[in-house]
Amino acid sequence: MRRERFFITMLSSFLMLLFAVFTLLILERGTKLGLTMVEKKMRLRASQELDKTRDEIETELNGVIFRKAEEIFDEVLAQTSGYDPSTEAQAEEKYLSLLGAYVKSSFSDPGRVLAESVNHINGREANMVSIGADGDRRVRLEDPDGITLNIKTDSGGHIKDSYLENVRLILYRDSKEVEERSYNILLKVPKARFYSANDLIFDHSMLAVKGIYFTGRTSSVVGNVYAGTHEISEFRQADARYGEREIFGGINALSTRLGVEADTVLTEGDINVRDSFVMFGLDNEEVKLYAHAINRLDGFGSRNNVIVKGEQILDPGDDGYKSLVSSIRQGLSRLSELSDYYDSDNDASYKGTYRKILSNYDVIISGDFKGAIVTSGNVIIEADASVEGIIIAGDRIYARGNNSIVSDSDIIRVIVDEELIDEEAQDPESLKDEFRISHYLKDYIGGIRLKGIK
Repeated sequence: MRRERFFITMLSSFLMLLFAVFTLLILERGTKLGLTMVEKKMRLRASQELDKTRDEIETELNGVIFRKAEEIFDEVLAQTSGYDPSTEAQAEEKYLSLLGAYVKSSFSDPGRVLAESVNHINGREANMVSIGADGDRRVRLEDPDGITLNIKTDSGGHIKDSYLENVRLILYRDSKEVEERSYNILLKVPKARFYSANDLIFDHSMLAVKGIYFTGRTSSVVGNVYAGTHEISEFRQADARYGEREIFGGINALSTRLGVEADTVLTEGDINVRDSFVMFGLDNEEVKLYAHAINRLDGFGSRNNVIVKGEQILDPGDDGYKSLVSSIRQGLSRLSELSDYYDSDNDASYKGTYRKILSNYDVIISGDFKGAIVTSGNVIIEADASVEGIIIAGDRIYARGNNSIVSDSDIIRVIVDEELIDEEAQDPESLKDEFRISHYLKDYIGGIRLKGIK
């Protein structure tokens, strides 16, 4: 009996010891696991803080570059007058040359520049630079002599976005090294635009989403032309005499003589010519003409009633044509946002150089016009009227005869640049008013690259 009790006592003691050892092992493992998780969180936080330091350095250095770019831009702009593609190319080349020289000079000793930036960050208040961590964050730049400036250039040898490479940062927390990481610092080169433009749209004299219709005495058009199409449900009886067939819209000439001097004439529909003589392009100024078909209707009875001086592409469908159409449609995509009728001639406060009409319904031009006409409706150009600038219609354009229609991209650029100046003078809060109606041409033409740097 006594032996049995002894055996039971020993077994109980052994089991209790085994349980205690097992418990200690679990506690030890849990402690190690807990410490590992804490360490991982601390490492993650340290990495985040170094990333934030990198971002702050990058922002600081690029702010310096941007401010210098603004100075150079203003200097070059003051020396640039009169627009043409070569003028803008020369201005951009000079801007990039001066900015490239500045970057190379300023970052010729990249280690010194980075050390100054890191010291600047370390000198701020802790709560300005930490990410919710206890203690002050201190960052040391390791091996500044190993940092290199990698200048990237385009095919013309001009500077583009470049890098400071091999930037090693070490994070200290309460004088203890916590984390080390290596980075490349991006040096952004601001892009410069010396003229506001959507070159594709601005080079046009006429753009009509649903077709262009010419009639009456001899007319001339100088500048690119775009004419879209419309559904049969939108057919108008007044247009029937132009001879439209299965495709409605396009370019239509009735009882007229028409000369078009352009680089590009593009219609997504047909060109219908009835009792008319039409010439596209000149011997010394050839045109590229896109159309679904050219229909020579009854009248002259001669295939020569339509002459194309240049390249004639019928029923186009290649990628180049599709891209061109897509870009034009983007430029016209904001016409539906027009919500009232505005004519600068009726605005006593307007100080612009050229006239502009922005309308959500039809516009009639009965005299000479110099400026921009943009409407979501029709544009009717009465007989003997002339237009210099641009005509954009969300519906159709009708030219009644003896009209001279000439594109002038300079006029449109001046209008947009003057609008930018006027907008800068406005109260910023007033521009945020959701019920505000804009009378800026730039707000209704898509894809405009505005003058300035960014």
